Formats: sequence, structure tokens, C-alpha cells
Amino acid sequence: EYIGTVRTFSLIIGLVLFIICNLISNQIAIFFGVSKLSIIIKSMSITFIINSLSVVDSAYYQKNMLFKFISLRQLISYFIGYGI
Repeated sequence: EYIGTVRTFSLIIGLVLFIICNLISNQIAIFFGVSKLSIIIKSMSITFIINSLSVVDSAYYQKNMLFKFISLRQLISYFIGYGI
């Protein structure tokens, strides 16, 4: 199977989007006239990397109809996210 290749490609796309957002965040902040927007964009761009790591696995689990595992994983991430 090609899961490793797709996972690597997804990670590369996530890293490219992360880098692009970090490079243009200052220009976006200047355009909108909000100086703190640059920091917000840079911190939010980390989600590109995090999501790129999980999107392939989520698609694999959906394809194999492992919905119980998907819901358990979402429940755990919900509690961790709101616990922090």
C-alpha cells in the first residue's frame, strides 16, 4: 500500500503551508492594520502541520469503517483539548 507515501506527501504540504503563512503573516498584519495579527496567524498555522499528520489516518479508518475507533479518538482529543 501507499499509505507511507501519502502520509509523507501530506506532511510536506502541511509544512509548505506553514512556511507560507509564516512568511506572509507580517504583510497580512500590515494590510489589515492589526499588529498582533501576525502572531495569531503564525500560531494558527501550526494546525496545518498537526492536521497533515492525522488526515491520512482518519481517511484510512473511515475507509475500513472503524467508526468506533474514530469516535474514541475524537473523544480523547476533546478531553485533552478542553482539559488543557
